[in-house]
Amino acid sequence: LTLGVAASCACVVCAGELARQGALAGALSTSPVSSWELTLEADMSEGASGWRGRARVSGEGGSLGRVWLLADEPVELGTTLRCVGRFEENEPGDWGASSRAQGLAGTVRVVRVLESAPATGAWGAVLLVRSRVLESLDAGSSDARALLAGAICGSTVAMAERGLDEIFATCGISHLVAVSGGHLVLVGAFVGAALSRTRLGPLPRSAVLLASTLGFVVFCGAPSSASRAWAMSLVAELSQLVGRRAHPLSSASAATLAMALADPGVTGQLGYLLSVSCVCGICALGGYARYLLRVLVGTWRVRGRVGRALWRAGEGAQEALALTLVSQAVTAPLTCATFSRLSLVAPVANVVLAPLFSALLALGLAAGLLVWVPAAQAVALAGADVVGA
Repeated sequence: LTLGVAASCACVVCAGELARQGALAGALSTSPVSSWELTLEADMSEGASGWRGRARVSGEGGSLGRVWLLADEPVELGTTLRCVGRFEENEPGDWGASSRAQGLAGTVRVVRVLESAPATGAWGAVLLVRSRVLESLDAGSSDARALLAGAICGSTVAMAERGLDEIFATCGISHLVAVSGGHLVLVGAFVGAALSRTRLGPLPRSAVLLASTLGFVVFCGAPSSASRAWAMSLVAELSQLVGRRAHPLSSASAATLAMALADPGVTGQLGYLLSVSCVCGICALGGYARYLLRVLVGTWRVRGRVGRALWRAGEGAQEALALTLVSQAVTAPLTCATFSRLSLVAPVANVVLAPLFSALLALGLAAGLLVWVPAAQAVALAGADVVGA
C-alpha cells in the first residue's frame, strides 16, 4: 500500500512538472522574452558559452517555472531582469534530459538587459549581507579565501577560477566545502552556546536555533544539500518537542520526500542526489562500517594522558574513515556515471582534511559575523589563512 501511494504521488507530481515545463516553453516561444521577468535563484557559473544560472520566470499571473539564464556577464543572486533575449527549448540528448530533470524548460540567452532590480524584503537584506561578507573575504586573492567563500557563503566562483573545484573533485573532498549538514551543526553549536546563557524554554530555544540555521541556509543561496539538512533538523526538533526519540533515517526520508513533492526538479540536481545518498547510506550502514573497522583495527591498551589522547584521535579517525567509505560506496554509481572517475585517495584525504575544514569553517563563520568590525575580522581571517593554506 505504501509503495502504491508513493508511486501514485510520484506519477502525479512528475506529470504536473512536465506539463508546467511544456506550458512555460510554449509561452516563451510564442511571446517576446522581454515580456517576462527572470529572477536568478542560484549563483551563476562561467562556462564556454558565458555565465549560466537557474532563473525563475514570472509574469502577470505569477511564477510559471524555471529556465537556464545565459549571459555574457555574471548576474547577482536574487536579481530580477527584464531583457531582450532568445529562448531555446531543451534539445534531445543528455544535456536536454538533465535540464528537464532539474525542472528547467530551456535556456534564455540574454542579448540586452532592459531593467534590473536587486532582491527586496528579508531575502534582499540577507543577500546584501552576503555580498558584504564576500567583498570582505576577497575570495580571488588566495586559495584559502576562495575556500572560505565556498564554505561560509556557498559561492564557488573563485574556487572554479583557481581550479580548486577540479582538485577537490579528483580527491573526493568536494563535500567538505559544499554547504550541508556539517555546516549547520557548527552554526547550531555557535547559536546553542549563546542560548545556553539564557533562560529560554525548549520551544523558544528550538525556534531561535531553527531560525538561525535557516538564515544561514538562505545566506548561502539555499543549495539543495543545505535545504535537505535544515529540513532534517526541523523534523528532529519537532520530534523532540513532542517527546519522540529522533530517528535520523526517518527524518532524512521525510525531509527528502517533502522536498521532492514540493519541487520535483530538485531530484534531478546532482547535489541533492549525492546529499540524500550519503545521509541515508550513513544512517543505514554507518554502524556496520564502524563495527567492521573496530574489529579489523582491534582494541588498544592505553596508559596515561598521552595514551588516552592517542586513543581518542584514533577513534575519531576510525569514525571519519568509516563514514567516508560508506559515503563513497553509496555515491559511487552517481559519481562514476557523471564524472567517469572514482577517487582512490578520498578515504585518506577525508580523514586528514576533515578536522582542518572544521577549524577553517569555525574561523570563517567568526569572520563573517565580524564583518562590521574590520579589526576583529582581520584576526579571524589571519587564522583562516593559516589553516586554509
